[in-house]
Amino acid sequence: MHTTVYDNAEGFDHHTITCFECTFTFHFRGRYDVVVAGVDPNTVANSDLLNRGDLADKSNDGRECREINEELWNNNCFYGVHVISNGYNEVTMSNFGNRYRHYQGNEKVVVFWALAGHCDKLDAFSNINPPPQFIQQFLQ
Repeated sequence: MHTTVYDNAEGFDHHTITCFECTFTFHFRGRYDVVVAGVDPNTVANSDLLNRGDLADKSNDGRECREINEELWNNNCFYGVHVISNGYNEVTMSNFGNRYRHYQGNEKVVVFWALAGHCDKLDAFSNINPPPQFIQQFLQ
């Protein structure tokens, strides 16, 4: 399980998340944003994707969080991407081990996770464009 909790941040310019097997509550009790994600404990990391050197640079990117998230999600095969502007007292707890990376830079906090074989499963659905929640029920 992976959990991130941080001070309430409004707008896609300050935070955004896209992921499979996750849930999030923004503005919980008017004070916190909470993200909880899960992955099967028997999965293996997509090391090639997670170990790319250019991904850490996204934490120093001055663009809106939405733009960074969309670029990472649309151009890679992550299982989850979460981008938060710096300064929101973000706390992250995770037992994803080597299946995720967490970078805190001058501009953003960028968290992403990737699983081996996930892209192959998605390729089976390449001719349709449903939201991730729709695809997920067929991949288990």
